[in-house]
Amino acid sequence: AKKSLGWRTSSEVLNGDTPDISPFRFKFWEPIKFYAAKQPFPKSRWIQGRFLGIAWETGDLFTFQVWSEPNGRWQDGQEFIRNVVRKRDKDEISPPTMPDQNLDSFRFKRKYRTRKRKK
Repeated sequence: AKKSLGWRTSSEVLNGDTPDISPFRFKFWEPIKFYAAKQPFPKSRWIQGRFLGIAWETGDLFTFQVWSEPNGRWQDGQEFIRNVVRKRDKDEISPPTMPDQNLDSFRFKRKYRTRKRKK
């Protein structure tokens, strides 16, 4: 939105419609669940995953790219394109684990200046 346009977006001024921002309800790498209809009965059909973004070239605006987290590990996951996505509850999100690191020996590396480009 711009002040010169009366705090409206340029597409709103051009088309006369308020832009729909509802597809942008998740942040990148946000913990989510997505629906997998082909899961066998005892298992939940909701699979834990992470949000990657909107699948612009597939389906409608509510088609998303998600990354699965089998057993709570993103390293073992894979990418899916899904329409039915929801946020995970707070109690379903496991805190990130950090390996034990001795930070006493950590040092920043010296940054080197680069040469200016010739015009």
